[in-house]
Amino acid sequence: MSAGSDLTPVLQHAQSADADLRKQAELRLQAYQQQDYAGYLVALVSELANDNKPPETRQIAGLLLKNLMDATDAVLKEGMLTRWANVDSAVKAKVKHLLLPVLGAQAAPARHTAAIVVAKIAAIELPLRNWPEVVSALLTNMGQPNNSLKQATLQALGYICEEMGKLEEDILDQQQINNVLTAVAQGMRPDEADSSVRLAATVALYNALEFAHSNFDNADERNYIMQCICEGAISPETRLQEAAFECLVKVAGSYYEKLPMYIQDIFKLSHRAITQGDEEDVAKQAIEFWCTVAEEEIEAQEAVEDGEEAVNHNFIRQALQPLVSMLLDQLTKQEPGQDRDEGIWNLSMAAGTCLGLVAQCVKDEIVSLVMPYVQPNIEKKDNPENWRNREAATFAFSSILEGPSYASLAGVVNAGLGFLLNATKDPNPMVRQTTAWTIGRIFQFVHGEEDVGMPPLINPQNLPGVVKTLLESTRDEPHIAEQICFALSQLAAGFKDSDTSLFSPYFAEVVQALLQQGERALQMDVQEGARLQLQAFEAINEVVRSASPDTLPLVGQLIQALLDKLASTLRMQVTSSEAKEHQKDLQGLLCGVLQVVIQKLSESDSAKTGLLEKADSIMQALLGVFQCDTTSVHEEAMLAVGALTYACGQSFTKYMQSFYPVLELGLKNHRVGLLSPIAASCRMLFSVHVFSQMQHLTIWPSARKGGWESLWRAVFLRWVYWKCKTSRLCRSRLQMLRNSYCLQEVDVCIATVGVLGDICRAMDTQVAEFSDNIMQVLLQTLSDPSVDRSIKPQILSSFGDIALAVGDKFETYLAHVLPMLQGAQHLSVEQQRSGNETLYDYNTQLRLGILEAYAGIVHALSNEKIAQYMTGETPVLLEFIECIYNDKDNQEDSVTKAAVALLGDLAVTLPQTGQLFSQKPYTIQFVQEAATSGISSLTDVATWAQTAISKAVTQPVGA
Repeated sequence: MSAGSDLTPVLQHAQSADADLRKQAELRLQAYQQQDYAGYLVALVSELANDNKPPETRQIAGLLLKNLMDATDAVLKEGMLTRWANVDSAVKAKVKHLLLPVLGAQAAPARHTAAIVVAKIAAIELPLRNWPEVVSALLTNMGQPNNSLKQATLQALGYICEEMGKLEEDILDQQQINNVLTAVAQGMRPDEADSSVRLAATVALYNALEFAHSNFDNADERNYIMQCICEGAISPETRLQEAAFECLVKVAGSYYEKLPMYIQDIFKLSHRAITQGDEEDVAKQAIEFWCTVAEEEIEAQEAVEDGEEAVNHNFIRQALQPLVSMLLDQLTKQEPGQDRDEGIWNLSMAAGTCLGLVAQCVKDEIVSLVMPYVQPNIEKKDNPENWRNREAATFAFSSILEGPSYASLAGVVNAGLGFLLNATKDPNPMVRQTTAWTIGRIFQFVHGEEDVGMPPLINPQNLPGVVKTLLESTRDEPHIAEQICFALSQLAAGFKDSDTSLFSPYFAEVVQALLQQGERALQMDVQEGARLQLQAFEAINEVVRSASPDTLPLVGQLIQALLDKLASTLRMQVTSSEAKEHQKDLQGLLCGVLQVVIQKLSESDSAKTGLLEKADSIMQALLGVFQCDTTSVHEEAMLAVGALTYACGQSFTKYMQSFYPVLELGLKNHRVGLLSPIAASCRMLFSVHVFSQMQHLTIWPSARKGGWESLWRAVFLRWVYWKCKTSRLCRSRLQMLRNSYCLQEVDVCIATVGVLGDICRAMDTQVAEFSDNIMQVLLQTLSDPSVDRSIKPQILSSFGDIALAVGDKFETYLAHVLPMLQGAQHLSVEQQRSGNETLYDYNTQLRLGILEAYAGIVHALSNEKIAQYMTGETPVLLEFIECIYNDKDNQEDSVTKAAVALLGDLAVTLPQTGQLFSQKPYTIQFVQEAATSGISSLTDVATWAQTAISKAVTQPVGA
């Protein structure tokens, strides 16, 4: 394509149902972008701005334009920003000139898309102090009589606030914030006749609230903002009410300390929305407000317990009785079939979730308020609709199991367990599913604690009946059997770390039943069967982890069964991508169990002997799994190899020639696939539809952050998280659903780096045969700017493992490794200085990788080599450790321990550095603080380091 070409037919073909047409159109658009980027920009914005073009092509043109400005991948985004910056200023001015009037277009999709693009360009330009007039231009639009223009303008202002909220630096000055809030408040007024304008203004306020700290500190301004929100909450327009409650949720999370003046009115508004309103989405959002308040107060309680200061107004405790009563009344508002449909999120689920948070907040006080509801309703069978009462009562009971003490729950749980076991035979499947989930939660939270002076819940008298009932219930409908598997896993987990266990006589029978569920799942609908299969195997893992020593022979017998099942997957007929995915998932589950079995048997010398007899067969089976796909590496199989290396020790060497190609492939699996602009845009169109189904969740606006590909992923993952949190689904379900969408190459690479460390420790010096190739791959990966950054700290740490294994041979790599470590130190310090809290976790990992690399090098090299290579490194390294010491906002015990240990290592191996320590008094203080930390492992290391540093400092120079 070239300038002047008609873009419309190409964009139409890009949305065609014909795959060939779509592909050809995508290739033409990509070629246009590469050959004439500036012309491509103008062509897209011209299509978007042309009222005579079809609405669908205008929209996708806008989305393609937006996708040229943003991406989730940091390297790709940086390239986009650079490319935009290099565009001629006249072209950029033309794009902006054509774009702003589209906010007043007749076609709503074009207006909405233009609002997004305006925000994305502003997100690039404003931090560079370019396009300063965009905010004032948008504010000018608010004085125009065109309501469509005002609506789109408010959307653009909201999106700009959202984009600015991602940045650490304050780009908008207070006057601009005040002007935006004034415009938004003007649009929210009850006398605004156009409800779409009020809605857009309310949504914009949601995004602008992040910048309103100064305004919320001003009582008059805060009161006006809260008045606008509360007036929206009583609007006759349902979506406006919902958006107003979303703002209240945001206020609760961001300005909790300012709520006392408003909490009574908000309770009345929420009570009205929940009990008197006809709109469920509004009621769910009103409940979410109280969920957020409860979460704030739970966090405050935890902070106080940790010795920190925190504001806690105890709103939940003050409103406890009416709040609990209101929530309980919503529990019977279930939807038939919600136990099977994971897309359902209703008032009953929202209320139960909130009740659970309230229980965590007020603890024992909740029991006396909920049990009077549970007891009369849980047995109701007067008419067919009474299943609602039974399910609601069971849900209420399960919701209060986390939070209250064992002492407060023991009586009601002991009295109710037998009844619940009988309820697994209830005629209604929803009641049976909730009952199974509740039994699992009982075992999870109220299994029994002898140290509180009360007998444990599970004893020799009731355990046989419990196991019998649960095993019988595994034959129930799949979604119910799934929860029974969870209950069995939690029952077994309660006996973990016991030398002898009441559960031991049932170990074989329970594992066999769970294996049968895995087999049963193969005959079911793919989605339903996958969930049951996953939960069954996760339950086996928990039963094995919790096995007492007397059942280790039975654990050992599982190996052959697992190997047989793995062998059967290798014989599967793979005729489609779905079959391939199914094969890989099943292999992953089996390898996961195999890993847990290996780890368990490795804990005992006698059991390990039997394991090693099977090592050849295990390794052969795992190599067979790897050979199923030569383009990628199976993460779970890789982790199983890691467990086997620990068990085998140096005898793992015999497998290395066969395994090395897999190891190298895993180390190279570090790229996350990126969607093309067209694919991202098409997914975005679907995501807009998804939003309409999930806007009752307050998290949905934050899902848009990071670009539309991020949006697509965020929509899916946030929904999955919410369903797992509220639909009584297990954490492993979350991982399964997450895996069904997310690309896992990065995780595979990280797992492989971990296994590399295991191999180095197992093979020791014998890994030197492979170290040249390994180091070449690792250094190439570190040098590649497109590699996901989460991998790099792991690779740095692996340098220490390799050095410890190969000793002085590591000298040949130092010319490349030391500059890498110096660059990593510089990056870590820069991140520290930026104050960006979102980088704290990554910087912790980066520091740990650097320190572990140096520690391995210092311990690996001979004294002569250490003096040759580390003498010059030490001053810079001490500066780096000083930065760690001074970073009081982000100090992790693991990093402190590694830093203190490295200081001791340097003092011991380079005694002539005593003068450097004398010049860095922080080292003495750092070690002293660590020695008095009260953390035994850290104290031991610090005490040793103190002695080493003291000796180095007092040693005469040249001694």
